[in-house]
Amino acid sequence: MSQVKNYMLTALIFLAFSAQAVAAAYIGETEAKSIAFQHAGLSEEETSSVSVKQYEKHGTRLYDIVFSCGGVNYSYGIDATSGEIVKYERRNAGKTVQGLNDGSQDYIGFEKAESIALAHANVSESEIRKYEAELDRHRGRAVYEIEFDHARTEYEYEIDAETGEIIRWKSEYD
Repeated sequence: MSQVKNYMLTALIFLAFSAQAVAAAYIGETEAKSIAFQHAGLSEEETSSVSVKQYEKHGTRLYDIVFSCGGVNYSYGIDATSGEIVKYERRNAGKTVQGLNDGSQDYIGFEKAESIALAHANVSESEIRKYEAELDRHRGRAVYEIEFDHARTEYEYEIDAETGEIIRWKSEYD
C-alpha cells in the first residue's frame, strides 16, 4: 500500500510542478492589460470598469480584457503565451470597429478604409447610422469589411487592407 501512496504522491508533485510551469509561461494579467491599453492608445488611469478573464479557444489560452473610456467600450483577446492581440473590438454610439491584430502590417487603417467607402457611396460620416468595421482575412488577403446605413440604404464594402482597393461592394435599398 505504501508503494501506491508513493506513486500517487509523485504524480501529485509532478502535476503541481507542471501547473506551475504552464502558469509561468503565460505573460500575466498585468502584461495583457498593458498590451491592450497600448493598442487602444490609453493608460490604465484613463480607463474604468477593467475586467480580465482567462479562457481557452481552439487550444489557445487567451486573456479577455474589457474596459471603458469616455463612452467607448473596448474588448481585447490577448494570447496568454505570446502576448499577441488575437482580436479586438471598440464600440461607441452605434459605431463598432473590430479586427485582428493589425499592428505588424502596413495596412491603410480603419479610418482610411472608412473614408474610401464613404467617398465611394458619396455619403458623409455625419449622415451614417449603424456603422460596423472589421479587419479580417478572405482568401489569404487582409481586408476591411465596412458596413453602414444611410437613409434607407444599407452599404457593404470589402476593401484591401494594404492597397485600399475596393474589392467588392453592394448597396441595398431597405
